[in-house]
Amino acid sequence: MRFSLGKYNLAFTAYYVTKSLDSPYLGHIITYPEALVIADRRRHERHKGESKTAPLFAKAKVSTGVSGSQEKAYDLRVFDVSENGVGILVGRELFDWLSGIGIGDRLKGVELSAPWTIVRVDGTVRHKSEMRRGKYDNYRLLGIELDEKLEHYA
Repeated sequence: MRFSLGKYNLAFTAYYVTKSLDSPYLGHIITYPEALVIADRRRHERHKGESKTAPLFAKAKVSTGVSGSQEKAYDLRVFDVSENGVGILVGRELFDWLSGIGIGDRLKGVELSAPWTIVRVDGTVRHKSEMRRGKYDNYRLLGIELDEKLEHYA
């Protein structure tokens, strides 16, 4: 079960016991939760694309080595930005490329583009998630924790 309390999203696990037909306990009977868990552990506010607090950066250019000293660059869309990280959308056509990137891999020289500037950052891949709802269904989200904070931009 998930619910919000103030600015926190909380969750707990409870198990179904039985259904009661006796008054005043009509309905489902579940176990009492052992603990509450903070469902969203993000420490920094996220600015999602196409929202009222849209990210300042709209595009990201990620370069990876192909063989030897050759590099290949990929132009991708930014999904969300926080002070410490960036979420980058990867379409189906680049799933093979994405499968070659692992959690914990270092990405150097990622270029984040805003209308007035380009910021070059380094970071570590923290997650690769499948988007399952809405406009970006069947996209993948590449979550990168940045070495430097984007406090002046986010």
